[in-house]
Amino acid sequence: MDLLASFDVQSFLQSDECVVMTVFFTAGFVATVAILTTQWRRVRVAETEGAIKMRMIEKGYNADEIERVVTSRPAQPFLRHQRGPRPTHDPAGYAS
Repeated sequence: MDLLASFDVQSFLQSDECVVMTVFFTAGFVATVAILTTQWRRVRVAETEGAIKMRMIEKGYNADEIERVVTSRPAQPFLRHQRGPRPTHDPAGYAS
């Protein structure tokens, strides 16, 4: 109990240890949020794909048609910089 009684909060907050602990806790929090959001997105994509497949089965599509539809769709990249360069012209004729 003497150790807790001798702990000085003000001197701890002004020390380098507080800064180091804050940096590590913040980095850990950011990493945890990044991992959780990535996994949540993967689950949502899998749920959506499963729902699409179930609707196709209910409509009477056979396995080959479902496989062709699922594998023919373009992969949607997670990050914007993975999408590639933007087109220099508007092929559809729409002004942006």
